Amino acid sequence: MPAYQPKTRALCTCRPGIARDNCPNCEGTGQVIDFRAIRALNSHTNPYERLVSLGVPLDHHESDLYVRGTAEAVEIVKASGWSYSYFRSERTGEMGQLWIELPFAYAPWWQERLGAR
Repeated sequence: MPAYQPKTRALCTCRPGIARDNCPNCEGTGQVIDFRAIRALNSHTNPYERLVSLGVPLDHHESDLYVRGTAEAVEIVKASGWSYSYFRSERTGEMGQLWIELPFAYAPWWQERLGAR
């Protein structure tokens, strides 16, 4: 698979020289750069809403989100790019079940403290 290339191969309309060196569209390359694709590639989306919509069993403590380790939950968490770790439950009735911990991923905790910005 070839490396990701942010240049669109479209020529920029800026002029060579100082104008090109300071051009926000091509950053001096002469070819338009796809900054939206770069931001999308580097952004980590919080998987909370998707997990809730699928009805995956969830729990939390403060801002940390705990997700039952079902196959679909594991897939969503891995695709999100969010940092995670696995652990086995020690609760009565759930002893040994696989869960996933996502630090700082419980969105309602953040919304309550930061507001809907």
